Amino acid sequence: LVDLGGSSLLALGTRGDRPWRAGLRHPRRDAVFASLALGPGESLATSGDYERAFKAGGKRYGHVLDPRTGAPATGGVAATVVSPDPELADAAATALLVGGPAEFDGLVARLGVPVALLVTADGRLVTTPAMAARLAADNGGRVPPLDWPATPE
Repeated sequence: LVDLGGSSLLALGTRGDRPWRAGLRHPRRDAVFASLALGPGESLATSGDYERAFKAGGKRYGHVLDPRTGAPATGGVAATVVSPDPELADAAATALLVGGPAEFDGLVARLGVPVALLVTADGRLVTTPAMAARLAADNGGRVPPLDWPATPE
């Protein structure tokens, strides 16, 4: 398992006879809310507003900028993409974070990333059918709840 900079992973082969597993971090807690198995050659990338952010006046400002406004992205709080192409996974996760739920389906289709997840500002999980199936398979038969609202922030 290769760490490609903290928010991206690349699975090379397997871990013995088991797949590599990645934990999906809760965007408002120091905890993992789901696990995801990665097949050989798959990469996983996550973009979020929680690692490199600051709060001012009770508002969170993330480091990902919306190119349409020049301001921090507000479309979502976290996005995760699984793809055989690590660069595509990284770019798609950032685009989904910026686009938010309103642009999720269109971006997934245009970018060709069938395994994707977005956490919205109100804590909903928006997933592609393939991501929902994988999350359920890897987490006891169901897509795990996010437990929102999250405290502490």
